[in-house]
Amino acid sequence: FSAGVSEESRIGVNQDENPKKLDEFHTTTFVDWRFSRLMSIGIQDDMVLLRNGSDARYRRDNRPGVNVALFESFYGVDFMNRSRFIMRDLEDERPYFRYRNLTRATLPEIFQVLEHPVRPYISYEWYYDEGSKDRKIRKNDKFGQFWTDFGLQVSLCKDVSLSLFYRIVEIKSTSSHDWSPGHVVGCTVGISF
Repeated sequence: FSAGVSEESRIGVNQDENPKKLDEFHTTTFVDWRFSRLMSIGIQDDMVLLRNGSDARYRRDNRPGVNVALFESFYGVDFMNRSRFIMRDLEDERPYFRYRNLTRATLPEIFQVLEHPVRPYISYEWYYDEGSKDRKIRKNDKFGQFWTDFGLQVSLCKDVSLSLFYRIVEIKSTSSHDWSPGHVVGCTVGISF
C-alpha cells in the first residue's frame, strides 16, 4: 500500500475559447494498492480551485474517484496506463461522472541536478464525460478534452518528486464546435509513503 498527497498549479491560455486564460490549484490525496508488479487499484480525491479570465473568483471543484493502473517496463522506459472514474462536483453546476484514460512513458534518467535524477516523460490523456444539459462547456460533447504532456520528473528523495510540464489541451470550441488547442504549463510536487 502507498498513500500520499500532491500539489499542482497550472496556468494556461486558449485563443478560441472564452475565457482565454485559466489558473488552477489541485490538491490530490490518494491511497493505492500495488497488488502485483503490473497492476494497482486505488482511491483519490482531487480538490481544485479554478479561476478563468472572465471570472475573478475561484470556484471549488471536488473530484473523488477510483483508479486502476497497469505498469510495464522495456529497456529502461516505464509505461503506465491508468483508468480513472470520477464524480466532478463543480461549484454552481450539477455533479456529473467522468472517465479519464492516461497513457504515460517515462524515459531513463538523462542527467542529474544536485545529484537528483531527472527523467523526461510524455503522456496522452482523454476524457469521456457523462454530459449534462446545464453544462455550458463543450456543448455536451461526450469526449471533452485531449491532453498531451511533455515534462521532466525529478526524484528529490525516495518519497518526494517534482514534475514540470508543458501541456497541449485540445478543447471543443463552444462557438464553432471545432477543436482548438490550449497551452498550459504546470508544476507538481508529490509526497508518498
